[in-house]
Amino acid sequence: MEIITSLNNGTIKEIAKLKQRKYREKTGTFLAEGKHLYEEAKRCGIVKQVLLRADSGLNVEEESVLYVSDEVMHKLSDTVSLLDIITVCRIPKAKEVSGNKVIMLDGVQDPGNIGTIIRTAISFGYRDIILGASTVDIYNEKVVRSTQGALFEINAVRADLTIIIPELRQKGYHVYGTALQNGRPMREFVPVDKIVLVFGNEGNGVSDEVLSLTEKNIFIEMETFESLNVGVAAGIAMYYFK
Repeated sequence: MEIITSLNNGTIKEIAKLKQRKYREKTGTFLAEGKHLYEEAKRCGIVKQVLLRADSGLNVEEESVLYVSDEVMHKLSDTVSLLDIITVCRIPKAKEVSGNKVIMLDGVQDPGNIGTIIRTAISFGYRDIILGASTVDIYNEKVVRSTQGALFEINAVRADLTIIIPELRQKGYHVYGTALQNGRPMREFVPVDKIVLVFGNEGNGVSDEVLSLTEKNIFIEMETFESLNVGVAAGIAMYYFK
């Protein structure tokens, strides 16, 4: 068993580049850290290569396995604790939006929020997520880790929201923005068959340009604060409309 120990190894350098969005997009691959994410990636058929810590004792049945030292694993990992396995995964090809329940994100930047939204979406039956240009890359290692495999279950589409919203409305989707301005309390809404829920940036909310294209805007009624963390708000709205 050959063990890669050098941090300057060419293959390791190329894999380390996947921490950058431009290289993920260039290669169509991303990193998933830990045994659970490896198992989820394998189940979904997107494993390209596996890196195993030489002393981990793990055995995997893959065509391409690299055994690496602890130092190399630390270099590739985004976590403090030492991992046994990192998986190089293929980015699934986006499909046309087809589900009746869709999430749309306009400028959401925090990886933890994105992870929460994706996990909640899968839990409540939302299988499509549309990401505006200013929304963080969902194959960022922090997002991948926070979804705990739910990312592999969702159809992720990058799109110009000003173009896709009118297209979806023509297909019969009810597109609801989330905003206090010109919004109505969520309790006044009746769940509908085909719905798109739009959530916005942590600081600025959904942009005015996007809100001008939505059919209606909703807000969650609260007793004290005006707004909630976007991950929490999305969870409440997804449950209400599920």
